[in-house]
Amino acid sequence: MIDYPGRVVLVRGLPDGVNLPAPPGVTIHNHLPAAELEVVIRGAKQIICRSGYSTVMDLIRLGKRAILIPTPGQTEQEYLGNYLAQKGWAICIEQDGFFLPYVMAAAEGRQKEKLPDARTGNHLFKKRDNGCDRAA
Repeated sequence: MIDYPGRVVLVRGLPDGVNLPAPPGVTIHNHLPAAELEVVIRGAKQIICRSGYSTVMDLIRLGKRAILIPTPGQTEQEYLGNYLAQKGWAICIEQDGFFLPYVMAAAEGRQKEKLPDARTGNHLFKKRDNGCDRAA
């Protein structure tokens, strides 16, 4: 595991999953009820997640930017990840190109930008030409 100075919360989305041992600084939940998950998402400085429809809708509703990693072969997730990256709502990284230092550096450059307004559909910054990025 890469040395990361912050606290990490991993929500696996597996209600019946087997408990996994967690390294120091990491809390692992197989599943969280909606209200608890909302608290975790609202308190997160950075979110790394899949780009499934329900996840994306939760993030948009909560006004949270994310690093999206579409599940390979899941065309809806690939489409949503690319679309949201083009709109400036997220950074999209292919699973095969995921490298935490690269991802965090890319995210740091976007942290201070204001999110588009979900209620009006106004996109407050330029569209990106590419979809999911891939680490070199």
